[in-house]
Amino acid sequence: MKNSNKGFTLLELLVVVLIIGILAGIALPQYRVAVKKAQLADYMSMVKALRNAEEMYLLEHGDYTKKLSALSISLSSSCRYYEDSYCSVYECGESWYGVCNDVSNVQAGTKEFTKYKLRYLQFIKDNDNMDGHEYHRGDIVCMAIKPAERKACMSLGPYEITHNSSTEVRYRILK
Repeated sequence: MKNSNKGFTLLELLVVVLIIGILAGIALPQYRVAVKKAQLADYMSMVKALRNAEEMYLLEHGDYTKKLSALSISLSSSCRYYEDSYCSVYECGESWYGVCNDVSNVQAGTKEFTKYKLRYLQFIKDNDNMDGHEYHRGDIVCMAIKPAERKACMSLGPYEITHNSSTEVRYRILK
């Protein structure tokens, strides 16, 4: 008599679940890095646009502006504009874009600084008072907290670490 049970044994199911678990464990961290790289690419293009707008403002008025609203750049109407003691900022969803002339840079990053920090900034003037390091016009800095964000910063090319603490790592991208 032939046994014609159609189905899988418990052992076969466990092996399949184990294989799926291993694949998910490998793929998920890489997915997070890919998401952060895409977010960083968005920030890079916005910072480039802000820097270009600042340079145009400089040519017209002889100095950089301290107000992002003075630049000829348009953002979504859903963005909120505000100024604080350091920067003038557009906050758009989970991201923000700012002109921070007290520290001589234009920057973009995640809105939630303490939990998820991914910031990309470019200096428009020389600066020697940020984290005790000297930065020059054109220097690019990427700031990160979590491993996926750090890997995204490191993917920008050769770098040096200018600040390393439990709250963030700052990477100066080398040209």
